[in-house]
Amino acid sequence: MNPEVLVAPVVWRQAFDQAMLDLLRGRPRVAHAPAQVLQSLCVQAAHGPPNSLAEQLKFWAVAGHFFAHLSQAQGLDWQDWHGVVCARIMAAAPGVAPLVPTPTQQAEALNSLFLEFVHAQVGDWQALLEHAANAPSDESLRNALGASTELLRQLLRDMQLDGMAELCEALAQAVHAAWSREDFNGLAEQALAAAHEMLRLLHQYAAGFVRAPNPALMAALRGLAV
Repeated sequence: MNPEVLVAPVVWRQAFDQAMLDLLRGRPRVAHAPAQVLQSLCVQAAHGPPNSLAEQLKFWAVAGHFFAHLSQAQGLDWQDWHGVVCARIMAAAPGVAPLVPTPTQQAEALNSLFLEFVHAQVGDWQALLEHAANAPSDESLRNALGASTELLRQLLRDMQLDGMAELCEALAQAVHAAWSREDFNGLAEQALAAAHEMLRLLHQYAAGFVRAPNPALMAALRGLAV
């Protein structure tokens, strides 16, 4: 057996399967308790043995972000994409030998998981941006947007997609500066452009290319943050 393939201890895998079953049984609502257990198990897997492949550890870091999203969201209904992501995770989860995914299978699952999750996150993020631009005095929207932006930035950093993470951070700084000054001129337009740029970069990533964000857009966002 390839020594670099991550084999799950029996106890870990049993706990993982039970928590996933509890999560799915909780539909049509999102059950927080099993999501929290799954997040903890993903953190354990992300701190695997020294001979674990980088792709394997990255996979579990992204899976941990997903379950953290489910465990922290309040009043969240189960959505179709949640089931898709759970299926991706189950397909690539390390099994009890000999049911062990190969590094190639785990790398493919990582990309599928990342794209499903981040596309959904960017969609939610874009909706929050639009609401915040239309209701700049709504503090709850500010807090929700700040939390969503930070989650997305951390996820992109864990995927080592620094360009997309910098775009996310630049927009967050521009939004914060606009709220501080109570001056929202130009913010809505640039925020929408940033969301579209994020989707463009994700499509490039899905095609196998890692691109830097548009320099003109980055400059415009940084100008709003001054």
